[in-house]
Amino acid sequence: MKANNPTCKKSAYNPPPPRIGGTWQNEIEHYDSARHPVKFSFRALKPLRDLASHIEVLIEGVAETSGFIAEITDVTTEAVNETLTPGGMFALAGHKIKVAGDHADCGVYSVNTAAPAERIQVTGHLADNTASRIVGIVPALSAGQWRVEVVTQFSSGSALLKEPRAISLAPVLTVA
Repeated sequence: MKANNPTCKKSAYNPPPPRIGGTWQNEIEHYDSARHPVKFSFRALKPLRDLASHIEVLIEGVAETSGFIAEITDVTTEAVNETLTPGGMFALAGHKIKVAGDHADCGVYSVNTAAPAERIQVTGHLADNTASRIVGIVPALSAGQWRVEVVTQFSSGSALLKEPRAISLAPVLTVA
């Protein structure tokens, strides 16, 4: 059956995408076909191999390999990336955010944006602490603008990072 057969479903022929090889020096380096060859993970016939030299590669940015916080939900108000309610529950969603490691700084923090030295750690048990979700209780915070930060030694494998890393949520949250 050929791919252009009208009786074929669109998903019936879905070849794997090509791979871009080589090493990139930095995130703003331009694509160079000599240093970054286009390769196929299936046996390509000569016409397709010839076509590879005409493929245009658009660089969209650096792949995210470290952790990030995608959003925080104030469970009390059900607001996302807007507020925190002291004494209420919060739910963080992200990637590689699990609080893990024996370093004293590991934990979830609320950082006052007006006075960054004011960092209040979430104490007590985290109801959920996985690579993609953390649920806990918001500590007692004064009214103002706060930023959420996770400090962890968690890595994608079983080994922990030697030094902790801080992962911050970009939106600033309001405590009334």
